[in-house]
Amino acid sequence: MRKTPNRTRRQKPRRSPKSGEHAALRALLLESAASSSRRSRGPARRGRIASAADRDFGEVVGHLAAAVGARGPRPPARLRGELLARVSEGKKKPRSRTQLTGTPGDIQVWKSWRSSSETSSERARQRGFELRRKDDGGWQSTAAAGVEVRPLHVDPERKYVTMLVKMAPGSSYPGHAHAGLEECFVLDGDLRVGEEVLHPGDYQCAIEGSKHGVQSTDGGCLLLIVSSQEDRLT
Repeated sequence: MRKTPNRTRRQKPRRSPKSGEHAALRALLLESAASSSRRSRGPARRGRIASAADRDFGEVVGHLAAAVGARGPRPPARLRGELLARVSEGKKKPRSRTQLTGTPGDIQVWKSWRSSSETSSERARQRGFELRRKDDGGWQSTAAAGVEVRPLHVDPERKYVTMLVKMAPGSSYPGHAHAGLEECFVLDGDLRVGEEVLHPGDYQCAIEGSKHGVQSTDGGCLLLIVSSQEDRLT
C-alpha cells in the first residue's frame, strides 16, 4: 500500500495581546493627527488663531503616527477611553511647588523697600516726578528661582509698591494672601493663574483678603504689578 506523505499544516502566527494594543494605539495616533489638523485649519476660537502648542502637538502626533505605520484598525472604545482619561488626569495634576532658595523675606524682597526716589533721576525729582528709563537696571533676584523684580514706585505710608516682575520660562511664584488690592497687567509672555492663562494685554485684579495659588509661566513673562507690601505667603 502506498503511503501518503504527511503534510504539515502551516500554522498562522498568533497575535499577542500587545500587538493588538499597538495596532489600536497606531490608529488612535492617526485619528489624533487628523483631528489636530482639522482644528488648526478650522475657525479660530474667540478670535484667536491656533496656539503654537497646538500646532506643535499636531506635528508631533503626525510624526508618531507615521513612525508606527499608516494602516491599522480603529482603536477599541475601551482603549481610547483609558488613554483620554490618563491625558485628562495629567492636565488636572497641580504644578510642582515653587523652587525656593531662601526665607519668605528673600522671596518678597519688596517688603524691605522704603523709598523709590533713589532710583529716579535727580532732575526729575527736582520737578516733583520720578523717572525711570528702560535701561536703568535695578533688577533684583528673589528666592523663587527664575523670578526677578524691579521697583518702580514705593509708597511707604500706604505700604504699596509698583514694580516689574520678570519670570523665566518654567518658573513659578508661591501661593499668597492679599493684604490689600493687587493689580497685575501682563506686558509680555504667559502667566498661569489657577485655571486661567493670561497673555499680553490681559489684566487681573485681586481684592483684599483673596488668595492666589501658585502662579507659573511656560514661556516666561514680564508683568506690571501694584501690590501691598504686607502680603503673606500661604
